[in-house]
Amino acid sequence: MKLEKEISQKIVKLEKSRSGKHVFGKKKVGMLVAGVHPEEKNKVVVGYSLCHKKYDEFDKIGFKRVPGHGRAMAVTRAVRWNNAYYVNVPPSIHGDFFKFVERCKKYYKDKELVPWIENVLKCYPTPIGYSEEDFESTCRCGCERIE
Repeated sequence: MKLEKEISQKIVKLEKSRSGKHVFGKKKVGMLVAGVHPEEKNKVVVGYSLCHKKYDEFDKIGFKRVPGHGRAMAVTRAVRWNNAYYVNVPPSIHGDFFKFVERCKKYYKDKELVPWIENVLKCYPTPIGYSEEDFESTCRCGCERIE
């Protein structure tokens, strides 16, 4: 599956020792992908893929390295979530996700983002750079913003 005008971003986390004192380097753990929907040309879809750092390695299936597997999974999810009302974004990638959505808004000025992205932005705690007034105080997803 292919998206038009696709942009992507790697999700990279620091690899530390068990005690947390030593940093060994950076490790790719996921990918965010955005692009114009193949059938609905006015919509921008966003998807992600993320591996479990403890048990998994990015772009691997079992013990076999499969280049592009993580990107393909993110693109498939982006197209599948086109009409979704709400998608649960893992807390470990909130910061990367909010920055990526801002990048998408700048890159796709003439297109509209799919509705679930706006709902996610309303639900989660206020990210850095936003004020409380930018978000509604009620939400239908069941999060802590429901009054």
